Amino acid sequence: MPPAQAEALKTLLAEKQLSRNEAQSMARGQGLGREEAQTIAQQTEAESDAAIKTLLGDTAFTQLQEFDRTYAQRTMVGTLAERLGYAGAPLPAKQQDQLIQILAANAVAAPGSRGGEPLGAALGVGGPGGRQGGPMPFFGPDVSDADTQAYASRKAASDAVALEQASGLLTPAQLAILQQMQQEDCEQMKLNTLTARRLRQVRGGGW
Repeated sequence: MPPAQAEALKTLLAEKQLSRNEAQSMARGQGLGREEAQTIAQQTEAESDAAIKTLLGDTAFTQLQEFDRTYAQRTMVGTLAERLGYAGAPLPAKQQDQLIQILAANAVAAPGSRGGEPLGAALGVGGPGGRQGGPMPFFGPDVSDADTQAYASRKAASDAVALEQASGLLTPAQLAILQQMQQEDCEQMKLNTLTARRLRQVRGGGW
């Protein structure tokens, strides 16, 4: 990608993130509910995506979407590969790609997310939305305890399926480290849930 086009893309991605935040703030200011706010944000993002697609063209835009869709899984597998290297059980690049696809196929969207949002992780703009693996999503004050509990159950089930599928790809030592990372995710999720509950208390239950 030419440098000028890359800079233009970064600008559009940053503007997309800013527009989403502004749409959510406007929705809050108007007293709209979560669903209405998400609708506004999605409309804003559709406009941003159209501009990005115009800049990149259909093929490159699809590639960016796919990369962004698996950003969280790529992050997790990258961390796993690093740990395995330290443990003397390196994970070849081909296996990393296969594991990314296994994790992506079993990904569970976090409460309040819209799947693989936002575009731009590859360029350092924004970050992952719903995921399995990678940075654990933060459950904001608009996400209820029921939402987080349901997500935890779905994620535990998907983790188990992904681990079973990965058993045909990884050695027992590699599989054990992946399972450890899944457990670390669960602990972080519990912490995020407690933080979100505290925010709801401070804000009096409003979103």
